[in-house]
Amino acid sequence: MSKVLWLCSWYPNKEQIQNGDFVKRLAQAASLYDEITTLSIARVNRSSIQYKSKEYVRSINKNLEEIIIMYSCRNNSFLNKIISTIKYLKYHIDEFKRYKNKHGKPNIIHVQVATKAGIIAVLLKIIYRIPYVLTEHWTQYIEKAEGEYSKKSFAYKYLMKMIFRNATQVIAVSRILGIRLDELMNVNSIVIPNVVDKKIFKYDDIARQSKFTFVHISSMSQQKNPLGILNAFEKLFLRNPNIQLLMVGANERFNLDKAKYPNVHFIGTVDYEQIPNILKMSDATIIFSRYETFCCVIPESLNCGVPVISTKVGIAQELIVPGENGFLVNENENDLFLVMEKIIDWEFDKVRIASSFTERFSYETIGLEMHNLYTETQNKRSRH
Repeated sequence: MSKVLWLCSWYPNKEQIQNGDFVKRLAQAASLYDEITTLSIARVNRSSIQYKSKEYVRSINKNLEEIIIMYSCRNNSFLNKIISTIKYLKYHIDEFKRYKNKHGKPNIIHVQVATKAGIIAVLLKIIYRIPYVLTEHWTQYIEKAEGEYSKKSFAYKYLMKMIFRNATQVIAVSRILGIRLDELMNVNSIVIPNVVDKKIFKYDDIARQSKFTFVHISSMSQQKNPLGILNAFEKLFLRNPNIQLLMVGANERFNLDKAKYPNVHFIGTVDYEQIPNILKMSDATIIFSRYETFCCVIPESLNCGVPVISTKVGIAQELIVPGENGFLVNENENDLFLVMEKIIDWEFDKVRIASSFTERFSYETIGLEMHNLYTETQNKRSRH
């Protein structure tokens, strides 16, 4: 059993409940086989934490220890950005020393998202000769993404390449992301995807809605293209009024007259534990994103036996077999409309859909993949 320190650029906290919640689930999976300590240090709004103070949260559950530190700065001035960076570095150094005194040096460091925890891993590798592996999730490396990496400054790109190339192994959460990382960073990445909780995301033969029900679950950002879904649904509704659409997520981002969509239910953000029930009462999931690196909703839907209509993003092309468990569409509203119309009368074997993915993304499977990687990393080190 390895001792692994996770440095998490993204991790949920009381201010950002859904920020990197998939990273937390990955840590839970890894802790089935190894001793995992996650360290997340985040700057948050001053409203919740007094300036010059920090909030420290620590919890332990079997082999998983979680440490979350939240701090604030006065504003976003240049001076306060420097102060924030100093605090970020200091808190990491302090926590590493505390970890080392309690557990000894970790066998491996696992970075979750290179920006900005990756720089801490580089420093610890130089000072203590601790190898690190890096899992990347961020869409910035995908072409045409908001904040695209190719448009970043020379200094930022130099720093990222240093972080990636010093990693013993780079891990992408999907093949499409791995290909981009290999091209941009000149690395040889492997794929270890996110996890799906098979205990709650599973097929149940429950009564469906009287109307054919489409569902879209997301943050409702520009990336997710929710307006495109609404436009396609509105067009289909004129032909077939016996349909409805559930829009689950941050619907306050919409600046539209929701009364114009009588068969669209704007549900808002829900707890993660509620998502399986929403999926199970639906007939098809719609993903119309402009870009993704993974998209957790796709395997979660398939685990429930719910077919997925998706653009060719993230993990969609790896999982969706057209006509068997969903359909792939171009980022075109008319294409989406046509496939939505077709799927209403399409016959799917939902039990087979669910059984195909029960183990692929389970905590046990993904946890074991990480355990094997940690073991291999240590073996490589001992041979040198």
